[in-house]
Formats: sequence, C-alpha cells, structure tokens
Amino acid sequence: VTGLPAIGMIPLLTGIMDRRQMGRFMAHKPTSTVVEAVRNLRTSIMLSDVDHPPKIVCVTSSIPAEGKTTTAIWLAQNTAMSGQKVLLIDCDLRHPSVHRSLGLANDISLVELLSNTSSLEDAVSHDEESGLFVIVGKETHGNSMDLLASNHMKRLLDGVREHFDLIVLDAAPVLALSDAR
Repeated sequence: VTGLPAIGMIPLLTGIMDRRQMGRFMAHKPTSTVVEAVRNLRTSIMLSDVDHPPKIVCVTSSIPAEGKTTTAIWLAQNTAMSGQKVLLIDCDLRHPSVHRSLGLANDISLVELLSNTSSLEDAVSHDEESGLFVIVGKETHGNSMDLLASNHMKRLLDGVREHFDLIVLDAAPVLALSDAR
C-alpha cells in the first residue's frame, strides 16, 4: 500500500497479559515465535545498510494501541540480550508507558533531562534482566513537541550515540499527535 518494503511482522499475541507481562515477555519466553519475529525485525533493521547500520531507530504507529511501545521495548531488549549496548527512550510524552511495562519509576524522566533539571546519569535506568538502559517518559502538560524538537534533544541524541550501539525511540502515534513528526 505504501510502496515501501515491509521489514518485519510480529504476530499478534492472544490471551490476557498485563503491560508488565508484555514488557518481560522477551526474557521469559526466549524460544517463542514472537521472539523469533523480533529477532528477524532486528536483523532486517541492521541489514538495511550493512556498511552503516542505523544507530537510532524510531518506533511509531498510526494510532494509539497498535503495539508500538511493546515493539520498541522488545526490539531494544532483544538487541541488548544479544550483547549490544542499547538505550530505549520513551518519547511519548503525552501517554508514556515504558516505565509501567518495565516496572520502573518515572520520577526522573526525559522531561527533566530536556528541561535541564536532571543529569543524564540520574535519568538513565538499567534493566538488569535484559541489560537494557532506559530513559523513561513522563506526561507533560507543556508542549511536548517543543521539548522533542529542541536543540537539547538533538545534543542528547548526538551524545548518547557515542556510548550505545543502538538507541530506540518510542514515539507517539503519528496520526494522533504531532510529536512523532
């Protein structure tokens, strides 16, 4: 439909799982077909430019509740569990949920980091189970688009690019909000 190649498909999980179970699925079900599909997605992304694989990947969706946060978490965890140093940043500042999925506090988040009220060291959490590093999001009533489009965000990404093999951005849905654009 879009004229662009599909780089992967992740099967729909059925059954009742809460957000925390979904966030831990990668580590708890490593031989499942879903985990294999995420591995295939990761491989497709890395092979999209063999000589210069992407360092920053943004995961978004058309509308809310299509699985973008779950996909971002799984992609980041899968890459971290393969031995790479990975940073996941929750950039959905209208409806952040990475912290709930991973059971992390969001007292110090991307909002504080971009507002210069926190340091990078204080804002980064480490998920021991997967080896993933995380900057959580926090709902902001200010203009989240201004924070995400700021020079501070650009400097943050430029800075962390030097220390991580992959940075995964969990962005807001593109049709619902202007933030991801």
